[in-house]
Amino acid sequence: MEDALATVPRFMKIPTQMLIGDRALDGVTKCLSHLTAHFFGVYDGHGGSQVANYCQERFHSALAEELDVLMTKLNDGSTNDDCQEQWRKAFSNTFLKVDAEIGEANAATIAPETVGSTAAVAIVCSSHIIVWIEI
Repeated sequence: MEDALATVPRFMKIPTQMLIGDRALDGVTKCLSHLTAHFFGVYDGHGGSQVANYCQERFHSALAEELDVLMTKLNDGSTNDDCQEQWRKAFSNTFLKVDAEIGEANAATIAPETVGSTAAVAIVCSSHIIVWIEI
């Protein structure tokens, strides 16, 4: 089978600012400065299972690295992007990073040129579901 999936319960704490942006925070959301987010990924390998398996093992870690960078920028005020743009950049950068890692790896150990994978990943928390699909 060429498909793989990953689930990471309690993936990370997401600041509510990344979910609702600069909108006025009411008393309830002020108390909830962070929400627990869960990660889900489905990887549909083609030409073999190597890339799907690599994504299963690595994608969520690479996304966590990107989100950590984003949260640092939010904390120090060095980003003016809205919520949707922040998530778009985080997911895009993660896909580019994982794709580059696969390309740099020894083709015999991860994937020949004809092997690849599509991916559908989601971050789910109590108030939002953020989905990204890459073909």
